[in-house]
Amino acid sequence: MKKTCKICQQKLNLGKIYCSFKCYWKRSPKFKTSCKECSKKFWTYPSFIKVGQGFLCSNVCKYKWRAKFYLGEDTKKHPELASKARALLNYNIKMNKIERLSCEICSNPKSHGHHEDYSKPLEVAWLCHKHHQLIHTGKLKI
Repeated sequence: MKKTCKICQQKLNLGKIYCSFKCYWKRSPKFKTSCKECSKKFWTYPSFIKVGQGFLCSNVCKYKWRAKFYLGEDTKKHPELASKARALLNYNIKMNKIERLSCEICSNPKSHGHHEDYSKPLEVAWLCHKHHQLIHTGKLKI
């Protein structure tokens, strides 16, 4: 006796419960929740909430929410200026106009550009992830 898909009743091979990912996702009912950043109502799956996702409605809200916890005070005041500065820096690195240097503190070759002033997008301090986070949390000064 062959099994059938619980959603569309299509016949299945042994060991399968659903015929496709489409039916698999239909099995868990969506529910409406509100975004933790903008309070907009949106639909999500219960499984997303379990793994720490599904509490923000869009990538825009995700980046705003992340900026509150991981980025500096200046980024919170001027998010559009910070975004443009990062984009301009990344573009110049890609076009080989600016060379990515090693960390100014520990000489780690894997470094990030840290903007002290977003109005000067190409003036950055090159820092590894560890030292970059220490500066943003206020535990280290350049």
